[in-house]
Amino acid sequence: MPLAVVFGEKPEWRRSLTTELSGPVWRCGMAPFRPEAGPPAADLLVPLSLEDQYAVECWRDRGAAVPALICPAAVRDLCHDKLAFARRLAAAGLGHLCPPILDRLPQGAAGWPVVLKLRQDAWGANTHILHDPSEAAPHAAALDDPAWFLQAHVAGNLEWTTHVLMCAGRPAWMRSVCYDMGAEDAVKGKAPGARILRWTEGAPCPDDCLRVLDAVDLRDGLSRLNYKITADGNPLFFEVNPRFGGSLVPEAAGLLPAYAACLGLRPPARNRLRQLGARVTAAAVAAMRPAAPKR
Repeated sequence: MPLAVVFGEKPEWRRSLTTELSGPVWRCGMAPFRPEAGPPAADLLVPLSLEDQYAVECWRDRGAAVPALICPAAVRDLCHDKLAFARRLAAAGLGHLCPPILDRLPQGAAGWPVVLKLRQDAWGANTHILHDPSEAAPHAAALDDPAWFLQAHVAGNLEWTTHVLMCAGRPAWMRSVCYDMGAEDAVKGKAPGARILRWTEGAPCPDDCLRVLDAVDLRDGLSRLNYKITADGNPLFFEVNPRFGGSLVPEAAGLLPAYAACLGLRPPARNRLRQLGARVTAAAVAAMRPAAPKR
């Protein structure tokens, strides 16, 4: 019998995550995750949004056994605040893995461009690349508002997104996508010229990805790390989004076997070929070292 999988409600992803995934291995559906209701009947529940994860917490608080992997609310709150995230990395001795936080605009010609960000935002909607004082002037109010912050700009057209499934503090699945943003000052989420260059098993910097997740105490569930790699090979992480990322949708067939295994389930044996299609091999997972012990 196929394993029943229910994803949270996301109409624009419905066809890819239900019709195209369903078959002899998975019977996939989609349903709203409502805190006031009970969990949908399924072998696996896959939250797609932070609101879905909140619903899972509510169900568990009422004593329901919910077959889902999520991170704690405190981790989600920390990651939702981009400045708090950067400060946490610095406090964990990982400041070299984050673009420097700036306390003021550059005073001369050097140091531009800089990035002005809203601390709590989505899809880069309130991220602005400022190239000189004339571009900064219209943002004077934001520059004096503690809800905003300045960060050093990271050069380069290429940006990486690494999707990680953590289970009890260890990586169960990891896959990365490299984007050509079309321009150095393009902001992911609102850059029309961004295009996918390639997918890769694991990550170009798996150890650093795991160090970042350990620093924010993300031990269970899906996350998406966004970063650029500098000319000297050092990754600089902009953020961690502790949820199912949109670019993961076409890769869900590779994720589900690992997600099921984390919850003690195995797909039907007849799915041997589909399991081989899972994007991370046993050797690749073995190569992903666990995060360093917490200090």
